[in-house]
Amino acid sequence: MRPSASGVRVPSAVVALCFAGSSLAAAQHEDRHGLGARAMGLAGAMAARAGSFAALYHGPAGLAPVPGERAALLEASVETFVAHPFVRVESLRGEPLRTAAPARSTFALLFGVRADLSRALGVRGLGAGFSLYQPGDALARWSNHPDDQLQWLHLTDRTHRIGAMAGLGWRPLRWLAVGAAARILFDIETLTVARVTDAEPQTDPTTGESYVDVTAQLGERVRAYGRLAPVLSVLVEPTEGLTLAARYRGSSEVEDWGWTRVEQVPAIGTLGFVHRFSHHVEPDQLTVGVALEPAPRWSLGAEVAWTDWSNGRSAEHRRYPGHFGDTIDPAVGIEWEASAAVAMRAGYRFVRRTFDPFGGPANLLDSDEHALTVGAGVELGAPGGARSGRWSIDVALRVAWLPGDTERKDWRRFASDEELELNPGRDGYRWSGWLASGALGVRARW
Repeated sequence: MRPSASGVRVPSAVVALCFAGSSLAAAQHEDRHGLGARAMGLAGAMAARAGSFAALYHGPAGLAPVPGERAALLEASVETFVAHPFVRVESLRGEPLRTAAPARSTFALLFGVRADLSRALGVRGLGAGFSLYQPGDALARWSNHPDDQLQWLHLTDRTHRIGAMAGLGWRPLRWLAVGAAARILFDIETLTVARVTDAEPQTDPTTGESYVDVTAQLGERVRAYGRLAPVLSVLVEPTEGLTLAARYRGSSEVEDWGWTRVEQVPAIGTLGFVHRFSHHVEPDQLTVGVALEPAPRWSLGAEVAWTDWSNGRSAEHRRYPGHFGDTIDPAVGIEWEASAAVAMRAGYRFVRRTFDPFGGPANLLDSDEHALTVGAGVELGAPGGARSGRWSIDVALRVAWLPGDTERKDWRRFASDEELELNPGRDGYRWSGWLASGALGVRARW
Protein backbone atom coordinates (compact mmCIF):
# COMPACT_ATOMS: atom_id res chain seq x y z
CA MET A 1 0.00 0.00 0.00
CA ARG A 2 1.34 3.46 -0.81
CA PRO A 3 0.21 6.97 0.08
CA SER A 4 -1.31 9.02 -2.70
CA ALA A 5 0.66 11.99 -1.45
CA SER A 6 2.70 13.09 1.50
CA GLY A 7 3.93 16.50 2.47
CA VAL A 8 6.33 17.64 5.16
CA ARG A 9 7.48 21.02 6.38
CA VAL A 10 10.17 20.74 9.01
CA PRO A 11 10.03 23.53 11.63
CA SER A 12 13.25 25.21 12.68
CA ALA A 13 13.15 23.92 16.24
CA VAL A 14 12.80 20.26 15.21
CA VAL A 15 15.64 20.38 12.69
CA ALA A 16 17.86 22.36 15.04
CA LEU A 17 17.57 19.52 17.57
CA CYS A 18 18.24 16.95 14.86
CA PHE A 19 21.39 18.82 13.80
CA ALA A 20 22.89 18.24 17.22
CA GLY A 21 23.75 14.72 16.02
CA SER A 22 23.85 15.28 12.25
CA SER A 23 24.86 17.68 9.52
CA LEU A 24 23.11 20.50 7.75
CA ALA A 25 21.37 19.83 4.45
CA ALA A 26 22.69 20.83 1.06
CA ALA A 27 20.49 23.17 -0.91
CA GLN A 28 20.32 22.45 -4.60
CA HIS A 29 19.69 25.92 -6.01
CA GLU A 30 23.25 25.97 -7.36
CA ASP A 31 22.55 23.07 -9.77
CA ARG A 32 21.26 25.47 -12.42
CA HIS A 33 21.43 28.98 -10.98
CA GLY A 34 25.02 28.95 -9.73
CA LEU A 35 26.38 29.57 -6.24
CA GLY A 36 26.14 33.33 -5.73
CA ALA A 37 25.48 36.42 -7.84
CA ARG A 38 28.78 36.38 -9.75
CA ALA A 39 28.33 32.73 -10.71
CA MET A 40 24.76 33.38 -11.82
CA GLY A 41 25.85 36.32 -13.99
CA LEU A 42 28.33 34.01 -15.74
CA ALA A 43 25.71 31.25 -16.25
CA GLY A 44 27.59 29.03 -13.81
CA ALA A 45 30.54 28.66 -16.21
CA MET A 46 32.92 28.75 -13.24
CA ALA A 47 34.80 25.44 -13.34
CA ALA A 48 38.07 27.14 -14.39
CA ARG A 49 37.55 30.44 -12.54
CA ALA A 50 39.19 30.87 -9.15
CA GLY A 51 39.08 33.43 -6.40
CA SER A 52 35.65 33.28 -4.73
CA PHE A 53 33.64 31.17 -2.29
CA ALA A 54 31.57 29.95 -5.29
CA ALA A 55 34.50 27.61 -6.05
CA LEU A 56 33.09 25.37 -3.31
CA TYR A 57 30.54 24.09 -5.80
CA HIS A 58 32.00 25.02 -9.18
CA GLY A 59 35.54 23.77 -8.51
CA PRO A 60 37.11 23.78 -5.00
CA ALA A 61 40.63 24.07 -6.39
CA GLY A 62 39.65 27.72 -6.96
CA LEU A 63 39.62 28.29 -3.18
CA ALA A 64 43.43 28.35 -3.24
CA PRO A 65 45.10 31.79 -3.39
CA VAL A 66 45.36 33.09 -6.95
CA PRO A 67 48.83 34.14 -8.22
CA GLY A 68 49.00 37.91 -8.39
CA GLU A 69 45.83 38.36 -6.34
CA ARG A 70 45.93 41.15 -3.80
CA ALA A 71 46.33 39.39 -0.45
CA ALA A 72 43.20 39.13 1.70
CA LEU A 73 42.98 37.15 4.90
CA LEU A 74 39.22 36.83 4.68
CA GLU A 75 36.34 37.50 2.28
CA ALA A 76 32.71 37.28 3.40
CA SER A 77 29.57 37.59 1.30
CA VAL A 78 25.89 37.99 2.15
CA GLU A 79 23.48 37.48 -0.74
CA THR A 80 19.79 37.17 -1.50
CA PHE A 81 18.41 34.74 -4.06
CA VAL A 82 14.94 34.82 -5.64
CA ALA A 83 13.35 32.66 -8.34
CA HIS A 84 9.88 32.33 -9.81
CA PRO A 85 8.61 29.82 -12.40
CA PHE A 86 6.05 30.85 -15.02
CA VAL A 87 4.85 27.47 -16.27
CA ARG A 88 1.78 26.18 -18.04
CA VAL A 89 0.32 22.69 -18.28
CA GLU A 90 -2.79 22.09 -20.37
CA SER A 91 -4.75 19.26 -21.93
CA LEU A 92 -4.58 18.57 -25.65
CA ARG A 93 -7.85 20.49 -25.88
CA GLY A 94 -6.24 23.58 -24.32
CA GLU A 95 -7.77 23.27 -20.85
CA PRO A 96 -5.50 24.24 -17.91
CA LEU A 97 -4.40 21.29 -15.77
CA ARG A 98 -3.33 21.36 -12.14
CA THR A 99 -0.19 19.58 -11.04
CA ALA A 100 -0.02 17.48 -7.88
CA ALA A 101 2.65 19.78 -6.43
CA PRO A 102 2.99 23.45 -7.40
CA ALA A 103 6.05 24.88 -9.12
CA ARG A 104 7.26 26.97 -6.20
CA SER A 105 8.76 30.43 -5.95
CA THR A 106 11.93 30.78 -3.89
CA PHE A 107 13.39 33.42 -1.61
CA ALA A 108 16.60 32.60 0.24
CA LEU A 109 19.69 34.03 1.90
CA LEU A 110 23.21 32.85 1.05
CA PHE A 111 26.29 33.33 3.23
CA GLY A 112 29.75 32.66 1.82
CA VAL A 113 33.29 32.84 3.25
CA ARG A 114 36.68 32.36 1.63
CA ALA A 115 39.89 32.53 3.69
CA ASP A 116 43.62 32.42 2.94
CA LEU A 117 45.09 29.96 5.45
CA SER A 118 48.67 30.17 4.23
CA ARG A 119 50.00 32.31 7.07
CA ALA A 120 47.68 30.97 9.75
CA LEU A 121 48.70 27.31 9.21
CA GLY A 122 52.09 27.80 7.64
CA VAL A 123 51.09 25.94 4.46
CA ARG A 124 51.79 27.97 1.36
CA GLY A 125 48.96 28.21 -1.16
CA LEU A 126 46.19 26.90 1.14
CA GLY A 127 42.68 28.36 1.06
CA ALA A 128 39.31 27.40 2.54
CA GLY A 129 35.67 28.17 1.96
CA PHE A 130 32.27 27.74 3.54
CA SER A 131 28.72 28.53 2.41
CA LEU A 132 25.29 28.35 4.02
CA TYR A 133 22.01 28.57 2.13
CA GLN A 134 18.82 29.37 4.08
CA PRO A 135 15.43 29.33 2.32
CA GLY A 136 13.04 31.95 3.59
CA ASP A 137 10.01 29.79 4.45
CA ALA A 138 11.40 26.83 6.41
CA LEU A 139 14.56 24.87 7.03
CA ALA A 140 13.21 22.13 4.78
CA ARG A 141 10.04 21.71 2.74
CA TRP A 142 8.98 19.01 0.34
CA SER A 143 5.99 17.11 -0.98
CA ASN A 144 6.02 13.62 -2.48
CA HIS A 145 3.57 12.14 -4.97
CA PRO A 146 3.35 8.90 -6.97
CA ASP A 147 4.89 9.05 -10.44
CA ASP A 148 1.52 8.79 -12.19
CA GLN A 149 0.48 12.14 -10.71
CA LEU A 150 1.09 15.13 -12.98
CA GLN A 151 4.10 16.98 -11.51
CA TRP A 152 7.29 18.85 -12.40
CA LEU A 153 10.40 16.79 -11.89
CA HIS A 154 12.77 19.66 -10.94
CA LEU A 155 10.67 22.77 -10.23
CA THR A 156 8.92 21.99 -6.95
CA ASP A 157 10.98 21.82 -3.74
CA ARG A 158 14.62 21.47 -4.79
CA THR A 159 15.47 25.02 -3.69
CA HIS A 160 13.53 24.79 -0.42
CA ARG A 161 15.98 23.19 1.98
CA ILE A 162 18.83 24.54 4.06
CA GLY A 163 22.28 23.75 2.69
CA ALA A 164 25.93 23.92 3.62
CA MET A 165 29.24 23.36 1.85
CA ALA A 166 32.80 23.36 3.13
CA GLY A 167 36.10 22.78 1.34
CA LEU A 168 39.82 23.36 0.89
CA GLY A 169 41.95 24.38 -2.07
CA TRP A 170 45.73 24.03 -2.26
CA ARG A 171 48.18 25.43 -4.79
CA PRO A 172 51.45 23.45 -4.42
CA LEU A 173 52.81 24.99 -7.63
CA ARG A 174 52.08 28.27 -9.33
CA TRP A 175 50.52 26.47 -12.30
CA LEU A 176 48.66 23.75 -10.38
CA ALA A 177 45.82 23.79 -7.82
CA VAL A 178 43.74 20.98 -6.36
CA GLY A 179 40.72 21.08 -4.11
CA ALA A 180 38.01 19.11 -2.35
CA ALA A 181 34.68 20.11 -0.86
CA ALA A 182 31.67 18.43 0.71
CA ARG A 183 28.01 19.00 -0.01
CA ILE A 184 26.28 18.21 3.26
CA LEU A 185 22.85 16.60 2.91
CA PHE A 186 20.30 15.19 5.28
CA ASP A 187 17.57 12.57 5.12
CA ILE A 188 14.33 12.71 7.08
CA GLU A 189 12.77 9.72 8.84
CA THR A 190 9.12 10.24 9.78
CA LEU A 191 7.33 7.74 12.04
CA THR A 192 3.61 8.38 12.45
CA VAL A 193 1.50 6.32 14.85
CA ALA A 194 -2.26 6.54 15.47
CA ARG A 195 -3.59 4.49 18.39
CA VAL A 196 -7.31 3.75 18.46
CA THR A 197 -8.67 4.67 21.91
CA ASP A 198 -12.38 4.12 21.29
CA ALA A 199 -14.56 2.48 18.64
CA GLU A 200 -18.37 2.54 18.78
CA PRO A 201 -20.69 0.85 16.22
CA GLN A 202 -23.20 3.35 14.85
CA THR A 203 -26.15 3.32 12.44
CA ASP A 204 -26.90 6.18 10.07
CA PRO A 205 -30.50 7.25 10.92
CA THR A 206 -31.16 8.34 7.33
CA THR A 207 -29.70 5.52 5.25
CA GLY A 208 -29.68 2.75 7.85
CA GLU A 209 -26.06 1.91 7.00
CA SER A 210 -23.79 0.70 9.80
CA TYR A 211 -20.42 2.26 10.51
CA VAL A 212 -17.85 2.54 13.27
CA ASP A 213 -17.12 5.84 15.01
CA VAL A 214 -13.41 5.76 15.83
CA THR A 215 -11.38 7.99 18.18
CA ALA A 216 -7.59 7.87 17.82
CA GLN A 217 -4.55 9.48 19.40
CA LEU A 218 -1.95 10.66 16.88
CA GLY A 219 1.81 10.86 17.46
CA GLU A 220 4.78 11.62 15.20
CA ARG A 221 8.55 11.41 15.49
CA VAL A 222 10.97 13.04 13.04
CA ARG A 223 14.71 12.40 12.78
CA ALA A 224 17.39 13.85 10.49
CA TYR A 225 20.42 11.89 9.27
CA GLY A 226 23.47 13.51 7.70
CA ARG A 227 24.96 12.62 4.31
CA LEU A 228 28.05 13.85 2.47
CA ALA A 229 28.58 14.21 -1.28
CA PRO A 230 32.10 15.07 -2.54
CA VAL A 231 33.21 17.70 -5.03
CA LEU A 232 36.78 17.34 -6.37
CA SER A 233 38.61 19.51 -8.89
CA VAL A 234 41.97 20.39 -10.39
CA LEU A 235 43.17 23.58 -12.10
CA VAL A 236 46.13 23.69 -14.51
CA GLU A 237 47.54 26.95 -15.88
CA PRO A 238 49.93 26.02 -18.72
CA THR A 239 50.47 29.68 -19.61
CA GLU A 240 49.49 33.07 -18.26
CA GLY A 241 45.91 33.92 -19.09
CA LEU A 242 44.85 30.31 -19.74
CA THR A 243 43.37 27.91 -17.15
CA LEU A 244 42.15 24.37 -17.72
CA ALA A 245 39.89 22.59 -15.24
CA ALA A 246 38.37 19.21 -14.46
CA ARG A 247 35.73 18.60 -11.80
CA TYR A 248 33.91 15.61 -10.32
CA ARG A 249 30.71 15.89 -8.28
CA GLY A 250 29.58 12.80 -6.44
CA SER A 251 25.94 11.75 -6.52
CA SER A 252 23.67 13.17 -3.86
CA GLU A 253 20.25 12.13 -2.69
CA VAL A 254 17.83 13.37 -0.07
CA GLU A 255 15.19 10.90 1.10
CA ASP A 256 12.03 10.87 3.16
CA TRP A 257 11.28 7.45 4.60
CA GLY A 258 9.52 5.80 7.50
CA TRP A 259 6.14 4.26 8.23
CA THR A 260 2.61 5.20 9.15
CA ARG A 261 0.74 2.84 11.45
CA VAL A 262 -2.72 2.62 13.02
CA GLU A 263 -2.69 0.36 16.10
CA GLN A 264 -5.35 -1.42 18.12
CA VAL A 265 -7.96 -1.41 15.37
CA PRO A 266 -10.93 -3.54 16.60
CA ALA A 267 -11.14 -6.98 14.97
CA ILE A 268 -8.12 -6.18 12.78
CA GLY A 269 -5.16 -5.23 14.95
CA THR A 270 -2.64 -3.01 13.15
CA LEU A 271 -2.86 -1.33 9.75
CA GLY A 272 -0.20 0.71 8.01
CA PHE A 273 2.29 1.17 5.23
CA VAL A 274 5.98 1.92 4.74
CA HIS A 275 6.94 4.87 2.55
CA ARG A 276 10.22 5.79 0.88
CA PHE A 277 10.65 8.78 -1.40
CA SER A 278 13.63 10.63 -2.87
CA HIS A 279 12.72 14.28 -3.01
CA HIS A 280 16.06 15.18 -4.53
CA VAL A 281 18.40 13.10 -6.68
CA GLU A 282 21.53 14.35 -8.46
CA PRO A 283 23.71 11.71 -10.20
CA ASP A 284 27.49 11.69 -10.67
CA GLN A 285 28.83 14.47 -12.88
CA LEU A 286 32.10 15.11 -14.72
CA THR A 287 32.96 18.56 -16.07
CA VAL A 288 35.81 20.00 -18.10
CA GLY A 289 36.30 23.74 -18.40
CA VAL A 290 38.55 26.48 -19.66
CA ALA A 291 39.09 30.14 -18.77
CA LEU A 292 41.15 32.55 -20.84
CA GLU A 293 41.77 36.24 -21.32
CA PRO A 294 41.42 36.91 -25.08
CA ALA A 295 42.02 40.66 -24.66
CA PRO A 296 42.91 43.14 -21.90
CA ARG A 297 40.02 43.47 -19.40
CA TRP A 298 38.16 40.57 -21.01
CA SER A 299 37.86 37.04 -19.61
CA LEU A 300 35.97 34.09 -21.01
CA GLY A 301 34.94 30.88 -19.27
CA ALA A 302 33.36 27.80 -20.82
CA GLU A 303 32.56 24.29 -19.64
CA VAL A 304 30.83 21.08 -20.67
CA ALA A 305 29.24 18.82 -18.03
CA TRP A 306 28.30 15.15 -18.43
CA THR A 307 25.74 13.90 -15.89
CA ASP A 308 24.94 10.22 -15.37
CA TRP A 309 21.17 10.57 -15.55
CA SER A 310 20.88 7.07 -17.04
CA ASN A 311 21.09 5.98 -13.40
CA GLY A 312 18.52 8.55 -12.30
CA ARG A 313 15.48 7.59 -10.27
CA SER A 314 12.10 9.12 -9.68
CA ALA A 315 10.77 10.20 -6.28
CA GLU A 316 9.34 6.69 -5.87
CA HIS A 317 12.80 5.16 -6.31
CA ARG A 318 11.80 3.87 -9.73
CA ARG A 319 14.22 3.51 -12.60
CA TYR A 320 12.88 4.05 -16.11
CA PRO A 321 15.38 2.61 -18.62
CA GLY A 322 15.19 4.62 -21.82
CA HIS A 323 13.25 7.40 -20.09
CA PHE A 324 16.09 8.78 -17.96
CA GLY A 325 19.19 9.44 -20.05
CA ASP A 326 22.69 10.90 -19.68
CA THR A 327 22.97 14.61 -20.43
CA ILE A 328 25.73 16.81 -21.84
CA ASP A 329 25.23 20.46 -20.90
CA PRO A 330 27.42 23.34 -22.17
CA ALA A 331 27.80 26.79 -20.62
CA VAL A 332 29.75 29.94 -21.45
CA GLY A 333 30.27 33.16 -19.49
CA ILE A 334 32.09 36.39 -20.34
CA GLU A 335 33.27 39.19 -18.07
CA TRP A 336 34.41 42.69 -19.08
CA GLU A 337 36.13 45.08 -16.69
CA ALA A 338 34.56 48.31 -17.87
CA SER A 339 36.72 50.24 -15.40
CA ALA A 340 38.89 49.64 -12.38
CA ALA A 341 35.75 49.34 -10.22
CA VAL A 342 33.04 48.00 -12.57
CA ALA A 343 32.71 44.55 -14.16
CA MET A 344 29.96 43.51 -16.58
CA ARG A 345 28.96 39.87 -17.08
CA ALA A 346 26.81 37.72 -19.37
CA GLY A 347 26.37 34.04 -20.07
CA TYR A 348 24.38 31.20 -21.60
CA ARG A 349 23.70 27.67 -20.33
CA PHE A 350 21.86 24.79 -21.96
CA VAL A 351 20.40 22.13 -19.65
CA ARG A 352 19.18 18.98 -21.36
CA ARG A 353 15.96 17.40 -20.10
CA THR A 354 16.65 14.35 -17.98
CA PHE A 355 13.35 12.49 -18.39
CA ASP A 356 11.00 11.66 -21.25
CA PRO A 357 7.64 10.04 -20.36
CA PHE A 358 7.33 8.33 -23.81
CA GLY A 359 3.58 7.82 -23.55
CA GLY A 360 3.73 5.59 -20.47
CA PRO A 361 2.08 5.63 -17.02
CA ALA A 362 4.47 8.20 -15.51
CA ASN A 363 3.45 11.86 -15.71
CA LEU A 364 6.70 13.60 -14.71
CA LEU A 365 7.22 16.93 -16.49
CA ASP A 366 10.70 17.93 -17.63
CA SER A 367 12.01 20.35 -20.27
CA ASP A 368 15.17 21.45 -21.95
CA GLU A 369 16.34 24.78 -20.57
CA HIS A 370 17.94 27.69 -22.45
CA ALA A 371 19.20 30.19 -19.89
CA LEU A 372 20.51 33.70 -20.57
CA THR A 373 22.18 35.64 -17.76
CA VAL A 374 23.48 39.14 -17.16
CA GLY A 375 25.26 40.61 -14.16
CA ALA A 376 27.52 43.32 -12.82
CA GLY A 377 29.97 43.89 -10.00
CA VAL A 378 30.91 47.23 -8.46
CA GLU A 379 33.83 47.86 -6.10
CA LEU A 380 33.04 50.38 -3.37
CA GLY A 381 36.34 50.49 -1.50
CA ALA A 382 39.48 52.55 -1.86
CA PRO A 383 40.77 53.20 -5.41
CA GLY A 384 43.86 51.51 -6.77
CA GLY A 385 42.64 48.58 -8.86
CA ALA A 386 39.59 46.46 -9.54
CA ARG A 387 40.43 44.09 -6.68
CA SER A 388 41.72 46.57 -4.15
CA GLY A 389 38.38 47.62 -2.67
CA ARG A 390 37.22 46.40 0.72
CA TRP A 391 33.53 46.33 -0.25
CA SER A 392 31.75 45.32 -3.41
CA ILE A 393 28.24 44.65 -4.72
CA ASP A 394 27.29 41.94 -7.23
CA VAL A 395 23.95 41.62 -8.99
CA ALA A 396 22.66 39.08 -11.54
CA LEU A 397 19.51 38.22 -13.47
CA ARG A 398 18.70 34.92 -15.15
CA VAL A 399 15.89 34.09 -17.56
CA ALA A 400 15.43 30.51 -18.75
CA TRP A 401 13.09 29.35 -21.51
CA LEU A 402 11.49 25.92 -21.05
CA PRO A 403 10.25 24.97 -24.54
CA GLY A 404 8.30 22.00 -23.21
CA ASP A 405 6.71 19.23 -25.23
CA THR A 406 3.52 17.29 -25.89
CA GLU A 407 2.75 13.95 -24.24
CA ARG A 408 0.40 11.51 -25.98
CA LYS A 409 -0.39 8.29 -24.17
CA ASP A 410 0.24 4.95 -25.86
CA TRP A 411 -2.22 2.27 -24.72
CA ARG A 412 0.35 -0.45 -25.49
CA ARG A 413 2.51 0.81 -22.62
CA PHE A 414 -0.18 0.09 -20.01
CA ALA A 415 -0.77 -3.27 -18.35
CA SER A 416 -4.53 -3.08 -18.95
CA ASP A 417 -7.28 -0.87 -20.30
CA GLU A 418 -8.36 -0.20 -16.72
CA GLU A 419 -4.89 1.10 -15.82
CA LEU A 420 -4.97 3.42 -18.84
CA GLU A 421 -8.43 4.74 -17.93
CA LEU A 422 -7.32 5.46 -14.35
CA ASN A 423 -4.13 7.28 -15.38
CA PRO A 424 -4.50 11.03 -14.61
CA GLY A 425 -2.83 11.97 -17.90
CA ARG A 426 -4.52 9.41 -20.16
CA ASP A 427 -5.73 12.05 -22.66
CA GLY A 428 -2.25 13.59 -22.97
CA TYR A 429 -1.11 17.14 -22.24
CA ARG A 430 1.26 19.96 -23.22
CA TRP A 431 3.65 21.96 -21.05
CA SER A 432 6.09 24.87 -21.36
CA GLY A 433 7.21 27.94 -19.43
CA TRP A 434 9.86 30.33 -18.19
CA LEU A 435 11.98 30.52 -15.06
CA ALA A 436 13.16 33.93 -13.83
CA SER A 437 15.68 34.36 -11.02
CA GLY A 438 17.98 36.96 -9.57
CA ALA A 439 20.66 37.47 -6.94
CA LEU A 440 22.12 40.43 -5.07
CA GLY A 441 25.23 40.17 -2.92
CA VAL A 442 27.51 42.31 -0.79
CA ARG A 443 31.12 41.24 -0.23
CA ALA A 444 33.62 42.48 2.34
CA ARG A 445 37.39 41.87 2.35
CA TRP A 446 39.88 42.11 5.16
